[in-house]
Amino acid sequence: MLNAHRKSRAMIWALALVAMLSLAGNRARAADPEVRDDGHFFTPATVEQANGIIQQIKQKFGKDVMVETFAQIPDKMKPRLAAEEKEQFYENWLRQEARSNGTNGIFVLIVKDPGRLQVGVGNETVRSKAFTPADRNAMRDLMLARFRENQHDQGLLDGLNFAFQRIDENTHGGHRTVTPATQPAAKHDAGPATQEKNTGDKPATAPAAEPPVTPTAPTTKDAKTPDAGTPVEPTVKPDAGSGAEKNK
Repeated sequence: MLNAHRKSRAMIWALALVAMLSLAGNRARAADPEVRDDGHFFTPATVEQANGIIQQIKQKFGKDVMVETFAQIPDKMKPRLAAEEKEQFYENWLRQEARSNGTNGIFVLIVKDPGRLQVGVGNETVRSKAFTPADRNAMRDLMLARFRENQHDQGLLDGLNFAFQRIDENTHGGHRTVTPATQPAAKHDAGPATQEKNTGDKPATAPAAEPPVTPTAPTTKDAKTPDAGTPVEPTVKPDAGSGAEKNK
């Protein structure tokens, strides 16, 4: 009887230790948002600059921005793509990645072949109006415009700078208080350097239920030119790692 009691206590302590280590690991992942460029869209110098902006967003506003790129859809996920509607597949994939990385804020998923650019925002971030669905759409459209010009590096930095500035404005009554300390990307991308109107210049006032905006598709299909993701609101339920509520 005594031995059984000791074994039971030992088992409880072992389970508690596993839970503590798992929680610590999740917290570590949530505290380290970054650009993971497995799809090789960007130069190392641009990734370094982008990570600097992401770190500033985390330090100044307590929000994560995670960017993950893939050369193609992983083989293990291709059966899901065949079984699900395309939009739902990318929506579910983004949510899965956001949760596994403990992302509390904004998640950007980019695929080279087939081309896809999907931006998601967590429930907690939407509710606090730190970054609204309208902001998400503007960030996506801004990045997509650069990508369609084959200016991937500039698109990444423009998108992250937009996120920094819009979170700053949204959390300070529409006033910008700081500027991200970054330098322009090196001129290495192919494609014309044309003037683009920043779709995020106007204040975002749309409610969370606003339907997403789909930009006009290019006339020719290019595997390196992602389509815009048009996720159903809200994108992540809730912000992964936030512990705000149970996922329904």
